[in-house]
Amino acid sequence: MLRALVELAERERLVASSGFEPRPVDFEIRLDRAGRFVRLVCLRDARGAPRTLLAPRAPRRSVNVCPGFLVDNARYVLGVGDPPLRAERCRSAFADRIERALTGEDDPALAAVARFYADFAPNRAALFGERPRAEWSGSEVLGFSIEGFGPAHDRAAARQVWMRAQDGQDEGAAARCLVTGRVVPPARLHPVIRLPGGQPAGASLVSFNADAFRSHGLEQGANAPVAPDAAIAYVAALHRLLERDDHAARAHRYGVRLGRDLVAVFWTTAPMHTLDFFADLWNGPRPGAADAFHAAPWNGEPPAALDRERFYAVILGTNAARAVVRDWFETSLGAVKRATRRFADDLAIAGDSRPLAVWQLLAAVEPPGGTGLAPDLACRIFLSSLRGSPLPREVLRQTLQRMRTSPDRWRHPAALLHARAALIRATLRGIGRADPTMSHLQEVPVSLDEGSTQAAYSLGRLFAALERAQQRALSDPNASMRDRYFSAASMAPAQVFPRLLRLAQHRADPRRARGSGPGPDVDDTIARMVARLPASGFPVLLSIEDQGLFAVGYYHQREAFVAAPDPTGPGA
Repeated sequence: MLRALVELAERERLVASSGFEPRPVDFEIRLDRAGRFVRLVCLRDARGAPRTLLAPRAPRRSVNVCPGFLVDNARYVLGVGDPPLRAERCRSAFADRIERALTGEDDPALAAVARFYADFAPNRAALFGERPRAEWSGSEVLGFSIEGFGPAHDRAAARQVWMRAQDGQDEGAAARCLVTGRVVPPARLHPVIRLPGGQPAGASLVSFNADAFRSHGLEQGANAPVAPDAAIAYVAALHRLLERDDHAARAHRYGVRLGRDLVAVFWTTAPMHTLDFFADLWNGPRPGAADAFHAAPWNGEPPAALDRERFYAVILGTNAARAVVRDWFETSLGAVKRATRRFADDLAIAGDSRPLAVWQLLAAVEPPGGTGLAPDLACRIFLSSLRGSPLPREVLRQTLQRMRTSPDRWRHPAALLHARAALIRATLRGIGRADPTMSHLQEVPVSLDEGSTQAAYSLGRLFAALERAQQRALSDPNASMRDRYFSAASMAPAQVFPRLLRLAQHRADPRRARGSGPGPDVDDTIARMVARLPASGFPVLLSIEDQGLFAVGYYHQREAFVAAPDPTGPGA
């Protein structure tokens, strides 16, 4: 996995050189060659956004004092911020690091920065004359520029000093890098990854913070040796995949949110723009392209010439200060295309032909209270779309549970019901492919099947017709039959349907004659469904698969009523 990420960083040129990264810089302190303050240059644009410069990588720190090199925040560069004593310790550590960098170097730019700190009090007073101390919060990022030499951190000598130092990671014995195969001193600490739902400071994907994780007396990164530049590269690649895509209005450029602290990212050896198709499919199409995508979702798929290119996906979560790999997947781009087609075919159901985004599927089975799905189940739903594998039976159980217990009246109920019916159909078809004894489930229809002989499917249709009869009798489109009886009717029909049929007879209105005008005739539908019952009557219990067929039949009949409304219904 790390090797594939490093190769992505190299292809996309995400890292220019070891130890450097793009960093936002707010101000530049301009010095003369003697190290005297000249002026403060603001690098922010008209909106107040700092300029991004390729600068020495920021060190990892939490409560410890750990200075950067030549570029850092105002607490370290100027000693401002609260508490004052700590801010001064930070400034002193920053100046000491520059002083140590001069050892063995004869660079006038580095010498000028060192002289700035050697005569720090008057230089800082001059700087505060341009921007008063009270205006500094300590979080502003500053760098140095020397007249006639340019930015100090861009100097060849500065780069050499920093690449040798690498935050002290070149200390210790060399080892073979597990990613590149080179024999180099391994990275002692890997850069952190900023994951959704994780700590603001970031989380480590590779770290060793307890004796149980160490072996042979090795410390930190020496337990799994990775070259410093490889560690920087794989983190840069992950951040590229995780970054927000403002143009497409996606939360992640090539990622899918699977929960509050769970995200899947994906990439390929093909040109990365070919993944926009999958990103749209799983996240929902970008603004402006929604109608075209929904009309023909497969038009923009990667060409067949790229089918042999490799496709990778990794699902990441957080656990305290660690990044956790929940799953890792590798296949060909062509295999993913075929899998997503099968997954979309399984989800296809009447009512709305638009592809369902992953977040819609997860929302359809999310437990009450917004706690989110269990990470394992969310992962398996997403991976089913990648592998073309059957959805787990747990998805069927959870979806049926949500249909039984949640009215969802105030949360777009039609959209949620559509997504739940689609998930149930997809799960049933997967069960039918995997289990020869249930092969009939592969034939679960997309839309209403008037000729179906499946008892559970017909019972679902009957329940929808009885619900419709109640709604028109009470002139209330929100009558609560589903809320009160759906759960029991779908599990134990013999206990519920006789009562519902008696209620329907009691509410029958002679003014609503059968066959009065076009549209679905509810009374005829009820009569046909009752006539199809076996001689033994209503089943006592339904298996979980039959409960799924019941739900699909209910949804199909309900959609048929919506598509052709009863002219004698409410408001007629």
